[in-house]
Amino acid sequence: MNWEQEKERLSVKYKPGTWRYYVHLWARVIKSWYHKSPAFSVRIEGARNYVPYIPPGCKIQIFGQDNTVKIDPSVTTFMGLIRMGDPDIPVRGCTVKVGSRSSCGGANIMLYEDNSAVYVGDECMLSFGIEIWASDSHSIIDSKNKQLVNWGKEIVIGNHVWIGMRSILLKNSYIADDCMVGAGSVVAGKFKEPHCILAGNPARVVKKGFSWDSLRPIQYREKVSIQTR
Repeated sequence: MNWEQEKERLSVKYKPGTWRYYVHLWARVIKSWYHKSPAFSVRIEGARNYVPYIPPGCKIQIFGQDNTVKIDPSVTTFMGLIRMGDPDIPVRGCTVKVGSRSSCGGANIMLYEDNSAVYVGDECMLSFGIEIWASDSHSIIDSKNKQLVNWGKEIVIGNHVWIGMRSILLKNSYIADDCMVGAGSVVAGKFKEPHCILAGNPARVVKKGFSWDSLRPIQYREKVSIQTR
């Protein structure tokens, strides 16, 4: 538990120094003893890096300056690692943003180039074993003119997107709103049509005109049954 963040939340609701403030603070302490959440692991090296909120289970590693990780406070589960740069090769101006009510069961989000970015929209659901690479870790060079050809810029995941387990999202990818990515897919392009199912390596549109719900099928069937009575 991040006690500085917890104290700040309590100070908004209860005046610091009052008995109510201390009672609720001790309640948080006791709760943490019996319900231990995954440990925070934060390493930030450099100036003017901005990380206002870290949900439990999310590891942050930043090497460089002027980088931002902004996860909406409504996100309560975002397991995995967000990494910007290396100790020997720092980065500048990188951004990761995660929208409201999104969740993640386990993902590595990697940014190794200046000004690269990963944007995750609202109400997204990322499964486990996911790799999101906004840039490559090695260079690909045109053999004729010696020019670099694999610059990375950003990955954009729209609103209400479901990313299946063990999927890989590569640099400069775009996934439109209300899309689904099948398990084990490799997304390496721009998919700007909403309500699609993507699958394969490389991923392609396999079905159109679909949406999804976080409820399990048996729960959704019951929900629909109640609504139609």
